[in-house]
Amino acid sequence: MNNWLNAKVIAAIPIFISVNLAAFGVWFFDISSQSIPLILGIMAGGLVDLDNRLTGRLKNIFYTLIAFTISSFVVQLNIGKPIQYIALMTSLTFIFTMIGAVGQRYSTIAFGSLVVALYTTLTYDQNSTGSWFINPTMILFGTLIYSVVTLIVHLFFPNRPVQESIAKAFCALGEYLDAKSVFFDPDEIDEIEKKHLNFALKNANVINAFNLARTALFYRIRGQHRHIRTQKMVRYYFAAQEIHERANSTHFDYQQISEKLKIQI
Repeated sequence: MNNWLNAKVIAAIPIFISVNLAAFGVWFFDISSQSIPLILGIMAGGLVDLDNRLTGRLKNIFYTLIAFTISSFVVQLNIGKPIQYIALMTSLTFIFTMIGAVGQRYSTIAFGSLVVALYTTLTYDQNSTGSWFINPTMILFGTLIYSVVTLIVHLFFPNRPVQESIAKAFCALGEYLDAKSVFFDPDEIDEIEKKHLNFALKNANVINAFNLARTALFYRIRGQHRHIRTQKMVRYYFAAQEIHERANSTHFDYQQISEKLKIQI
């Protein structure tokens, strides 16, 4: 696969296709007045998009549409009533914040639901002669467009995000090993403290990269049927983790070693 087709490019494909589909639909059906809620719905769908296997993505879409429907329609029904609207937004903020404490999926969906409530408020027009449910429906339709496009893109590149995460983990591990190798340079004895600081930063980068790779793998190995490439990525991850553990478990007095090497040389 081409190097330019990395995880960031793949992540941008759904929003690019969705916005273009929305623009074509607005032009074809001549519904420019509903273009803003439609685009905002696509943006909301992008905010709650989480990397997962196919069944996990379907569950995310199901919960997202339910939460967005409740948030958007309830706000639309109360937006013209100041007291009820303030009480409603306060309640929604509290409820979705509590739901978000359950886990990452629910936290992301809860945040997106609050954003949808704000989007519904922004698109409200009291002088509009259209039906009250148009804006919430268009927001949900925009979210659905993005979700469907995301599923299609996932079918074409199901393992690319995991491969990218594993590759980044190995790159971080390589930089970590390079940072450790400079301790044995006898010509830079006076810079040991600086090397220790750089070494600690590289170690933190390795841990962060491993955490991201482990999370990406976790969402794909929970099912009973594991893809061959996923199993291969799991083996790569454990190999990288073992290398890091071995390199991190050995500690020396680098100051003393460098001085001995300098004397011998």
